[in-house]
Amino acid sequence: MAAPPHPALIGFVEGATRSGRLPAVAAGIWQEGQGFMLATHGLRSASAKAAVTDSDRWHIGSITKSMTALLLMRLGSRHGVTLETPLADLVSLPLHETLKPVTLRLLLAHRAGLTANPRTAQAFPRHGPVTHGAAHGPERDAMIAPFLLKQVKPGRHSYSNIGYMLASHIAERLGADSYEALMRAEIAAPLGLASFGFGPPRGQGPLDEPLGHTSLLGFFRRPVPSDSIRADLAACLAPAGLVHLSMGDLLSYGAAVLRLARGEDGVISAAAFADLTRSPDDYAGGWVKGEEPWSNGPYLGHNGSNQRWYADLTILPGKGRVLAFATNVFGLPGFGAAMRWRGIAAVRDEVTSQPASGASSKRSEQRRVQ
Repeated sequence: MAAPPHPALIGFVEGATRSGRLPAVAAGIWQEGQGFMLATHGLRSASAKAAVTDSDRWHIGSITKSMTALLLMRLGSRHGVTLETPLADLVSLPLHETLKPVTLRLLLAHRAGLTANPRTAQAFPRHGPVTHGAAHGPERDAMIAPFLLKQVKPGRHSYSNIGYMLASHIAERLGADSYEALMRAEIAAPLGLASFGFGPPRGQGPLDEPLGHTSLLGFFRRPVPSDSIRADLAACLAPAGLVHLSMGDLLSYGAAVLRLARGEDGVISAAAFADLTRSPDDYAGGWVKGEEPWSNGPYLGHNGSNQRWYADLTILPGKGRVLAFATNVFGLPGFGAAMRWRGIAAVRDEVTSQPASGASSKRSEQRRVQ
């Protein structure tokens, strides 16, 4: 039977939307041995009165990168590909001589020396409708090809969306299918992520799912219709950051990663995951790595935004805990709210416990699932 989450979680989502700078907020926590709790509050659009629900889907931006890295590890294990395999053995596009010996490990750790992003004119769709989730390999390859011919100086961390677009090119060569189809078959299906998709969440009607918003420092919020060509980045950037999920599925994904981090085999082996997240700096395999007094050991995390949404996922293996946050607007207020939720849920262990009977809120959607 569903039970409401801790009052601190309900109070957080309600308080986060109270200023009016965040149209809606979803937040949740998964605790080993207890399952997960989540709560949502606010509006799908700042210009309408449709309220968000627990089943709504949220754009998770660059949290997608960790999924792309898992996909490559899963496919690579079937073809003798390791993190030390050079790009020259994996890529069919022409490469500059300095890029050929760069390894898959360096690519997934943003240390290949590649340019950060495509040109702004390429990053957003130029005409619609945008078919997010369809195969976009040729378009992607044409976009990244010029950057692969530039001299690189690998080794130093330099965040690169182009690098993860190249990773999807490699995945397609290994898996003999489109990146989008491989992600559904190799990541979403095994993990039971029923809400998984690409691009802005879409329902049958214009307000059946939350809309992303543009804003200036949280003010002048403007909803972007999900069928607009400005609702998301160009579809060929999917491997770098265009997945959407429900909050429940985002927590489920985080729980699967936590199990890998704690030594349990999953979509890849625990040993392969340990290798994937091994790095001399604080980034590897689609994850930021760190250790803080509140984390009870090392943690993994990543945030993401397409300049319309913002999401954050934190994995605390030492506490057996996953924290997730999402909002449907881009800007500093969303980042600040995510950090507040991390501060509450990572430090206050009582937040993971079921509240006393009757403690609930009529203004928020709540769910607890084992």
